[in-house]
Amino acid sequence: MHIPLYKYFSELPWIPVIPIYGYTALRIKALTSEEVLVNSSRHLEILDLYAQELNTDAILPLLDLTVEAEVLGAEVSYPPHDAPIIKKHAELEVILEGYKYTTLKMSEMLKLVRKMVNFHSDKIKGFYVTGPFTVLTQAIGVEKTVRLMIREHSTFRDLMEKCTELCKKYLVDLQASGIDFIIIADPSSALLSSDKFESSSKPFLEELLDESRVDVILHICGKIQHLIDQVIKIKNLSGVSVDQNISLRKLAEKVPKDFIMMGNYNPLRLAEAGQEDIQREAVEMVREMINYPNFVASTGCEIPSVTPIHNIKKFIQACKIKRF
Repeated sequence: MHIPLYKYFSELPWIPVIPIYGYTALRIKALTSEEVLVNSSRHLEILDLYAQELNTDAILPLLDLTVEAEVLGAEVSYPPHDAPIIKKHAELEVILEGYKYTTLKMSEMLKLVRKMVNFHSDKIKGFYVTGPFTVLTQAIGVEKTVRLMIREHSTFRDLMEKCTELCKKYLVDLQASGIDFIIIADPSSALLSSDKFESSSKPFLEELLDESRVDVILHICGKIQHLIDQVIKIKNLSGVSVDQNISLRKLAEKVPKDFIMMGNYNPLRLAEAGQEDIQREAVEMVREMINYPNFVASTGCEIPSVTPIHNIKKFIQACKIKRF
């Protein structure tokens, strides 16, 4: 039976912690990103290591913003120990004519989520879906996306509908597996002005969220102060994950009491700082938010793969302050 995410987190006796933990474990396991992302069993090995070593309050897969773009025809390159990147963009005609929901990585992601739901039964499980606007920028490039948005709006909308259709199918399939919640990762929307977000990203996010039957958190890293008022009004959204440049206290003044706020420790600090500094800074962040039961401690974005795992562990331990 699905437990509302706010209820689950607010009833924990400590501040919940879910960092976006990144690709650190690949070096520990001597695996490459391609070996893991196209093999659900190896991906599960990475998540098992994180679950045992880090004791986070939810399990998430590795964040990969190329999954949906690859389905649309983009070609992907795999750095050894970091998230994949787009090597060659898709052709507009291919996207508009339709696509096959059959890439190896998409298939393995759907296998992974089915394996995850019966894995570490003491923890809830989440999964990522890329936001439609970010899917399009990944598939055809930021420059071409912006040009179409400004000069050929009808083509832009047709492409966005294709991206949204794909995201909806993925979301529905993930929900059918029994996953507890979804994080929509939509970093490219941070590039938009307030007006363009309202007209060119938000409607498609809401169309996607019409399909949601579990709680959905929207993650937009970057400078999104100008978008916050619109983001928190997105229909059917359960929460938002924000970068370190957003004031969590000011955000708390704007959102409903059951609207989840995730954030927002600087992930670069985990890679570069000493453990004493991480301890002090994490405690400062959490103590400021301890009276907000809708707060979930996290990182502002993905943790760099070169981050020592003991630094991530220190951050999690520091954040888990008892609140009852």
